[in-house]
Amino acid sequence: YLAREARARCQSVQRAYSTETANLEQEIWKLRKELEIEERANRESEEFLRRKQAAMGSEITVWMNRYESEMEEHERELEALKARRAEDLVKLHDYTERYEKDMSEKAEREEEERQRVEMEAIKAVELERKSWAAMVVQAIWRGYLARQAASGGKGKKGKGKGGKGKGGKKKK
Repeated sequence: YLAREARARCQSVQRAYSTETANLEQEIWKLRKELEIEERANRESEEFLRRKQAAMGSEITVWMNRYESEMEEHERELEALKARRAEDLVKLHDYTERYEKDMSEKAEREEEERQRVEMEAIKAVELERKSWAAMVVQAIWRGYLARQAASGGKGKKGKGKGGKGKGGKKKK
């Protein structure tokens, strides 16, 4: 009886070990399959990333070349704009000087015209004053002559200027 029981226990343990071994082998097989899948996925990812890196490297080269060519073009544009700005500043300076000169000449002409108009006004006033003075002198003279004629010419020695003249005789 003991031998049978020992054999049964031994068989039971052996069945348990074989079941456990089968389970572990099945687990190992599953893990190996998962590992293969993961390794394949990793290789594919790695290949994809290498291709992507190579593509990006060539794209970087293209973009760097494009950047440099565009920067050179922009530099040329900037230099052209700076040169044009300098030319425009020179023109502006010339135009400003010309404008200031024209404005000063215009101001001088306007001042001269104002002075001329003022002088003409002064001359007109002077002429008016002289004309009025001449009229007054003439009126006084005519009045004097009229009074002399009305009084009968008393004390009048003759018409015209009296006194010593250029070869003229004194009238009596």
